[in-house]
Amino acid sequence: MHKRRKILHKSVLFIFLITISLPLVSTFAFEEPIFTLIKKAEEKARIQRIEAEKKAKAINNYYTKGKAHYQRGNFAGAIANFEELLKIEPNYEPAKLYLQCSILQQKMCIQQEKINSIKLKMADIVADYDKRIKHVEGLALGYLLEQALLRCQAGNFTGAEYYYNLCYKLDPQSKERISWFVNATYELKDLSDSLDECYRKIEQLSEAEDFD
Repeated sequence: MHKRRKILHKSVLFIFLITISLPLVSTFAFEEPIFTLIKKAEEKARIQRIEAEKKAKAINNYYTKGKAHYQRGNFAGAIANFEELLKIEPNYEPAKLYLQCSILQQKMCIQQEKINSIKLKMADIVADYDKRIKHVEGLALGYLLEQALLRCQAGNFTGAEYYYNLCYKLDPQSKERISWFVNATYELKDLSDSLDECYRKIEQLSEAEDFD
């Protein structure tokens, strides 16, 4: 009887030990996967933080360079930097505005360069015109061509044609002799029209620059 009680006591004790050890076994069984997930999450967060820092640094770098180019009047350089920035952060509003300004300013510079080029061509034609007048035979013909030149310089090309017609009346054989002057006048008129077009475009670009 005593032996049976002893066996029963051992059995109860064994069952008790197994029962209290089960939660510990379960805990240890799940401890490693949980910590692995935590480490993965931490690593992911670290990578995201590094990427965010790189992105912020790149944005600041492109924006700073873009502004510097813009302030120096290098609008092509400004456009390149602001476009790169907007590839990284499409909703970066200051870069959008600077890009728009840079494009407008670049177009205005192109028009201004055309204006300067046209003015130089016109000045060359006028200078050549003046030189050639001095070699024209006949005081009356020379006088009429001088008057035509004055009209050309004033942009009154119709007035210049009037004096060419007077030349034809004065000397019907003068058409060939003054053909260079007539052709120069047509060229000046075309250049003057191009000049006006450039100024119109600059005016339109100036209006477009006043965006909201």
